[in-house]
This record gives sequence, structure tokens and C-alpha cells, in this order.
Amino acid sequence: VNAQNAIKNAAVGALSRETKPLDFPLLGVLFHNFNSLVAGMLLVASAFIFGWRMSIFALPAAFIALFGSSFVGNYDFENIPTIHSLSAIIGVAVFALGIVFGRAED
Repeated sequence: VNAQNAIKNAAVGALSRETKPLDFPLLGVLFHNFNSLVAGMLLVASAFIFGWRMSIFALPAAFIALFGSSFVGNYDFENIPTIHSLSAIIGVAVFALGIVFGRAED
């Protein structure tokens, strides 16, 4: 039971931490979460799905995953600690729609 509480407390502490920009002068402002990794992985995965229609889904999916959290602005949603994760999930969902509807016909 104590191990479960320790894991739960560690998970809550990890989710409640604020992110900070990297120490790189220009890139640190843009890349302070894992969304750039998700966007890059979506673009690499789109290379293995044939058809020009997939690009209609893959490019917006990568854009949403990378910059989706910055669209929120100064609304109440900015206080949600997982807003970066939410934009990555939405980007992956758009990519999944592309896999279903954007593949080349055989």
C-alpha cells in the first residue's frame, strides 16, 4: 500500500510541475515540452503511408501537436497542466483520421 501511495504521489507531483524553456537562446522558447517529438514522429510515420491525401491530414496534425497549446491564449484553459498533452492527443487523433480516410486506394 505504501508503494502504491508513493507511486501515486510521484505521478501527481510530475503532472503538477511547471515546464520551463530550454537553455538554448532561440529554440528554448519553442521547445519546452515533448510535443515537438510527437509532431516529428507523426511526420516520419506519414512517410510510410502512401498517397497524397495523407498529407492533408499529416501536416495539420503535426501543426496542432506542435503549436496547439499556444492557441489557447489567456483563457482559463491555460491553467490546465496537461494542455500540452491535450494538443498532442488531438494531433494524433487527426493523424489517425488521416490513416483511415487519407490512404491511397489499392
